[in-house]
Amino acid sequence: MSPEITDFDGDGRVTEDEALLSAKLERDDSMRQQSWVALIAMVVYPLLAFAPVSAERLSTIGSISDMFYIAMTGVIGAAYGSQVVMKKNGNGK
Repeated sequence: MSPEITDFDGDGRVTEDEALLSAKLERDDSMRQQSWVALIAMVVYPLLAFAPVSAERLSTIGSISDMFYIAMTGVIGAAYGSQVVMKKNGNGK
């Protein structure tokens, strides 16, 4: 899916600055959506412990949980950490 470039000032022309701003806004929106999915997954995952499953499956769910939470926090940390690094380097205006 190609990014939709918006004419922010309404003059009928899309300048380079407007194209860059559109790309940045789309990237920010994508990272925000990824973070929400990760957060929701981290909330829903513990609810599996209350599902009527066998002890063997519950043990498997428990053994996977540590890696699952590390991976989900990695998604969130990478999204917002990259923004901080970009702003610090002057690339994320």
